[in-house]
Amino acid sequence: MTRRFQRRIRRAGLDWAQDRLSGPFTLGGMFDGLEARAATLGGRRPARSPSDASKATLVDFHLRPGTDVIELGAGCGTLSPALRARIGPAARHLAVEADPLRAALVCDAAPEAEVIAAAVDHSGAASLGIGPARECYDVPAITLAALLARLPDRFALVCDIGGAEAAMVAAEAPVFERCDVAVLACHPARYPDGEADLDALVAALATTGLHAAARVGDVLAFVRR
Repeated sequence: MTRRFQRRIRRAGLDWAQDRLSGPFTLGGMFDGLEARAATLGGRRPARSPSDASKATLVDFHLRPGTDVIELGAGCGTLSPALRARIGPAARHLAVEADPLRAALVCDAAPEAEVIAAAVDHSGAASLGIGPARECYDVPAITLAALLARLPDRFALVCDIGGAEAAMVAAEAPVFERCDVAVLACHPARYPDGEADLDALVAALATTGLHAAARVGDVLAFVRR
């Protein structure tokens, strides 16, 4: 593993994981594989998710320059550079990604962001198991409230956490009273009651003053009125 990738591990706060991964799934093994794959691909970035274009459209329309942002589920960092460009150099950008390999890619994509390797959870557990059962490793658990404690005041949220957004809104509705814009990739197909749960999410945010302003596919933008 090169020193460049070692620096990415430190920036992402991933030193804690070194002793928890074994065999080909050590951080060193993953990043060595990443370098080889990047060379094979000619340095191209990983493919965007289907929701990235929708999120980018809504971010560009609703997010104001100078706004501090929490990005949950930053993935490989495909949206992070555009998000940074939109908010400008003076704004804070907390990018949270549970997968350590992807978290390091976010470091590379958005060097100005504060990248946090953690998973959003409201069970009270200190950590969560990530990955297939045979290769599962633990990552720290974190809440939106804990992330907000790192920011001075108001914030915007850009979120794509694979269906966990419904539980987050239900558990942390008061936190959204400090949120001025929320761009949420929603996953009604993964909710127990589908669109009914999505309607409940929209209603819960409305009680905090955030109202649905636009929808592109399953990505919704909420703004404060």
